[in-house]
Amino acid sequence: FFARGRVIRFSRLLPSRNSPIRNSCIHYARYGNHCILASEGTILSTRKWIHYIMRLWQYNYHFWVQPRGIRLRKSSKHCSYFLGYALGLRSEMVEVKARMIDYSPITRLTFRVFCPIIPASPLTKSLAKEGFCDGSGRPISRSAWTTSTDDDITNRFNHVWRSLSLYYSGSFGVSGLYKIRYILRFSCAKTLAGK
Repeated sequence: FFARGRVIRFSRLLPSRNSPIRNSCIHYARYGNHCILASEGTILSTRKWIHYIMRLWQYNYHFWVQPRGIRLRKSSKHCSYFLGYALGLRSEMVEVKARMIDYSPITRLTFRVFCPIIPASPLTKSLAKEGFCDGSGRPISRSAWTTSTDDDITNRFNHVWRSLSLYYSGSFGVSGLYKIRYILRFSCAKTLAGK
């Protein structure tokens, strides 16, 4: 490639075939002072990523990382919990049709997707702890709120529901979210009926 009389070689800018940057997917999460990087691959490629990221932080941002503070963990095959989400892997199949003149074969690609799932049972336990339902998930009235006005009671329940629905709206398995909405609605109705 020629640009204003000088030759620029793109081979130096692009990653080599042995580089872990090629065809990799990294998920990043930050919570407080903790940084979590999730990638798929072998331990060797993960260690290479850690090396590259540490070098980037050290030389570009003058941020020194202590290597003993970095831990490598193999994730479970089913799911792991992080910030109230149950993070799991789900296989998805995608059909791709290649357009040709007289024959169009269908190619099916299967890949694994990193998907957040609503943990319905821990949420039900936390609602039971706060007094919205009993241990089995049956809604009960909030006796502490019966002295408030009707509008105040409905506004409080709506505030709890909006907070939960906004936090979990991007996850799969919304049936758990419908169960939480059921608990909050009937708990609100029982609280209003108990006045």
